[in-house]
Amino acid sequence: HRIAEAQYYFEAEVHGTTKAYALVSMYSAPDDQILRRSSGALAVCKYRGTAELEVILASSILSVVAMVPFPAGGDNDFFLVEKLGLDMAHMSGHDEPVLAE
Repeated sequence: HRIAEAQYYFEAEVHGTTKAYALVSMYSAPDDQILRRSSGALAVCKYRGTAELEVILASSILSVVAMVPFPAGGDNDFFLVEKLGLDMAHMSGHDEPVLAE
């Protein structure tokens, strides 16, 4: 699986069918040496910003994760956090319904 940051979501009609898409900025693959030395526990990736943009189907997004700045790395180094805790499960504001495609 690849890691990306969603820039924005949009709908478009392709071949007569309207689908939801996302413009995403891709992260690099995890640093193999750090991943191996941490027994697969620490995935450190480089953020590529606008240098590597892709349009993907929104339905292809498998999960939402946090990419946190990696203190021992450079400016563009981030590490993967899969679960931030229950305090992040519901943010203040309004809930948006999930629409089927």
